Amino acid sequence: GVQTCALELEKSGEAQTHKHQLEERQRAEKKKRTEDGDEWSPRWFRLDDELQSSLRDHEYTTEDCPPWVFKKFPEAGELAQVEAEYHDKAAETFSPWQYPDME
Repeated sequence: GVQTCALELEKSGEAQTHKHQLEERQRAEKKKRTEDGDEWSPRWFRLDDELQSSLRDHEYTTEDCPPWVFKKFPEAGELAQVEAEYHDKAAETFSPWQYPDME
């Protein structure tokens, strides 16, 4: 995202600001989701319920480290178009939000 771009450009203060904004947005979405009774569902991944039975005793449990696997590979139309000016366009081309109109 934008914070990664800022880090790549060695702008750590700007990256920290973007990270904080991202985390606050995530908290606000989770609060709204809880209030609305909505359930979060990732677009590209699902939990692999069958993995727990294949774990050995010394490995993490799926509760400690949930096993995410691809639901499906995205279709071409579902991918963000990344131009040569990626650093300038990152915020416009990527939107992970369930409620994109929230500010």
